[in-house]
Amino acid sequence: MTLKPTNIAEYHVFIASPKDMDRERQAVRDFFREYNRNTVRALGVRFEVIDWENYSTIGVGCPQELITRQTLERYQKSLALVIGLLGQTFGCPTGTHESGTEEEFQWALDAHQAHGFPEIKWFFRRVDQFIAPPEPERIQTALEQWEKVRRFQRRLREGEPPVYYKEFDDSRSFLDILQKDLSLWLSDPAHPWLTQRDRQLPTQHRAEVPGPPSEYYKNLFQDFRWLDIAGIDTDRAFRIPLSELYVRLRVISEENHEGEVAQSMSERTPIAIEEALNRYARLVIVGDPGEVLSNVVDESSGSVTL
Repeated sequence: MTLKPTNIAEYHVFIASPKDMDRERQAVRDFFREYNRNTVRALGVRFEVIDWENYSTIGVGCPQELITRQTLERYQKSLALVIGLLGQTFGCPTGTHESGTEEEFQWALDAHQAHGFPEIKWFFRRVDQFIAPPEPERIQTALEQWEKVRRFQRRLREGEPPVYYKEFDDSRSFLDILQKDLSLWLSDPAHPWLTQRDRQLPTQHRAEVPGPPSEYYKNLFQDFRWLDIAGIDTDRAFRIPLSELYVRLRVISEENHEGEVAQSMSERTPIAIEEALNRYARLVIVGDPGEVLSNVVDESSGSVTL
């Protein structure tokens, strides 16, 4: 028998941020490392995180030009996503932009408008009050950096086209926001790593199954769009839009890196239910309504219990 390697489609994700976002940068790397560990076998896909720290080298020329040429331009054809991270520091001017991060954002925005990719996701650490450095001589510089971040945030919000972003309070809340957002993004069936998988499936697995008529969904929406609560007020009943109370279902992976079941909550990684449905071929859902569901992988059968 001839040894045959596995074909894996590799996409790239670029992190744009100054040095004060090291924890958040590492959280992005950890997310995709965990995602790759579970999706390579099922989808034949791998996401490689690239950044100036690990994918650029010294050379002749402006540092930011070297970074752009060795990362963004080099991997442009497979660059699916640019993730921007900003806190209270904006970075140093490059000669053409206020910082390297801003220049990387502009490159990504121009490429997206020209080709439709990469997609852009931006996250800001919420700074409600300026945090001054301990050295008095650094306070003015730090304040100017924060003002640049605030101006850039307004640019994203009010620019043409506007760029939607999210804010977070600390590293813990960032991890939760990141996991929710990327899980939904990765499980979008319009993305090539999912449509390519569907094209590669045998014909019998791609047979079209007729769904319910559109009128069914309209009636379903009309019947359940309101949550009627009686008994709280004797004079009137409360009608609350269900969309304001809905909490997206998530599952928690209880596997650790050795394939054993994790014992503590710190070892568990929440994922969106859509990602679980795309990741595993067979699912068994158990648990009472309102519970946080968890999954355990049965490697022998390929099934998962939620």
